[in-house]
Amino acid sequence: MTLGGSSTIGLVDAAVLDDGSLLDELAAAAVAENCAAYRKVVLAGRLWETWVERDAELGRDGFVDCGNNALAEIAVRLGCSKTIAEGFAVVGMELRLRLPLVRAAFAAGELDFARVRRIVYDTLGFTPGTVALAEPDLLAAARVLSPGPLAGEIDTILIRIAPAEVAARREEAERDRRIRKRRVGPLARLEVDLSPVEAEAAWQRVTEVAGTVCGQDRRNRQYRMVDAFLALVHGENRLGCECGRSDCVAVIAPVSLRRRTPLVQIGIDVASLLGLRSEPA
Repeated sequence: MTLGGSSTIGLVDAAVLDDGSLLDELAAAAVAENCAAYRKVVLAGRLWETWVERDAELGRDGFVDCGNNALAEIAVRLGCSKTIAEGFAVVGMELRLRLPLVRAAFAAGELDFARVRRIVYDTLGFTPGTVALAEPDLLAAARVLSPGPLAGEIDTILIRIAPAEVAARREEAERDRRIRKRRVGPLARLEVDLSPVEAEAAWQRVTEVAGTVCGQDRRNRQYRMVDAFLALVHGENRLGCECGRSDCVAVIAPVSLRRRTPLVQIGIDVASLLGLRSEPA
């Protein structure tokens, strides 16, 4: 059913296959996709590196931003944003320079781009010796974990091997906090980088305001969380209940104008206490 790692079935053939065969074909397609992704990022990284080297050579007489031009060309050819193109190029270049075990697994189709990207970015800034010691464990974790849980496991592995480097990297990252907005279809998205403790405190505050309505409010939880965030932006500390009842307990509840007291962390492990992990209590 497969040839050279790629599926040979068509839509009509797929309709008559049993579940086992479909799953086999699905797995083969995933491997082929991962191999293609590896080839894509390697080529993007090589193109970027070539143009950056040209940039350095031309910079003696006049600055020509070849690196940026390379990313723009990649973005045009792939039909993606320049930011995404840069992500491909960074992963491709980093895999050429380090992480040989991860590179080999990616090339064989055993890992997908999301997991590889997570490992590459989460190990940036660490010394070559630390990365080399951590890589076998990182690869083992990537084989069984999705990108979200993998991030936590990467933290655990690096804390065990190089706690001082983890602390220094986290401190540096917190100095580069940013806030940005972007369009997402008909809506817009506001994103902000915070320390884990700051994010937990902010989330707790939004949750508290979202909970100032009664249980009959017609909005779902996510909708109320967004409304709570906007209420805080406007200096308000509670939501207007939308249950429509005249005897709503939330409507008649007194409004507190006191600033919220600091969030108390009840349980916390040593790594989080030292600022080495991304998981506050």
